[in-house]
Amino acid sequence: MNALDINFEKRKRLERDVNVTYFNRPVKIAFLVPFDENQENHKILDAVFAYSYSCWAGTRFIILKLNSNGELRNSEEVEWLSIYDADVVYSYTSLTAETVNSIEKFNSPANLIKHDFGRDDYRSYIPKIDYYFSPVGSISTIHSPSIFSDNPFRRDVGVLKIITQNDPADGDRFVADNFGNQVIRHNVLHEIPGLLQTICLTSESTPENHHVGTERVHSLAELLSILAKRVAYPVSRLAALHSEEMSVINSHRIGSAFSLVIGKAVEDRILFWSLRHHYDLRHSCLGCMIISPDDINDELLKELGGYLNNNNFTGEGGSNSVSLVSRSLSKSKLNSEFKDAIQKHTYNTVRVCNGLIKVK
Repeated sequence: MNALDINFEKRKRLERDVNVTYFNRPVKIAFLVPFDENQENHKILDAVFAYSYSCWAGTRFIILKLNSNGELRNSEEVEWLSIYDADVVYSYTSLTAETVNSIEKFNSPANLIKHDFGRDDYRSYIPKIDYYFSPVGSISTIHSPSIFSDNPFRRDVGVLKIITQNDPADGDRFVADNFGNQVIRHNVLHEIPGLLQTICLTSESTPENHHVGTERVHSLAELLSILAKRVAYPVSRLAALHSEEMSVINSHRIGSAFSLVIGKAVEDRILFWSLRHHYDLRHSCLGCMIISPDDINDELLKELGGYLNNNNFTGEGGSNSVSLVSRSLSKSKLNSEFKDAIQKHTYNTVRVCNGLIKVK
């Protein structure tokens, strides 16, 4: 039968009823990035992180590693791509024909996009996906009742407080990596009257007449203290809400402890992002965090301990746990320089991960 044989004037009822259900879900994006240690690749991650935090469920986007030949690093990367089933696969380098065939076989995305660097400035690294479609923004979740579900006593505040950072120095990625620093792409996060206020990390030398935030703090320790007390929330919380339909990579071994990545290498940052897929991000606890060894001091560790005490309740046998992990630091270095220093500030049990975690 062809279309001309159909008589639209004599419609017939189906022999049985068909129930159709539908729901809205976030778009799923897989970023393919080179993992060699250089500033170019750090800038790529800067752009990918910032873009992801600005999207609804952007914390659930995945980042997979490509080697210098344009191939997925190993079979685990292919397996994860298959589980995730991305709508868009976005690569920051040329792919081999074999890699393209693997992506088509195991994922078959609606779009396979190669990044066009174009102009030679920071904007050259920003994902160019809006040409094809524009993902729903993370700011869309700001009115969700879930935003206060962990602290109902703050519902009377009315206006949500979000943490942000003003003009971070080159290489200062603590806020941008862990929490996000914008909800609207390409725009600095400022107060939106009647909708949100900001608590901004900024230098003490920032002039008072510079509008950088509704309130100011001047150290990472102060910012962690605010998060620990749930006075304000990170952008990452907005970007994680109502993402239940996104694939979660279940791993009891990883998800049974808060993961603290110590390091600042490209692979450390990718590991941190990947570890998020082992946690239920509907809850206020971040599940994992990354800290550069350069940022660690006793004041910061004290507030980190406070955050873990107030927010981390993952663990086995009634003991809340923290796993230290790194791609760039040895197990012995984690044990000798960081484990005890963190342990003295928290009642969580702090352990060094036995070997490097394989994310799969």
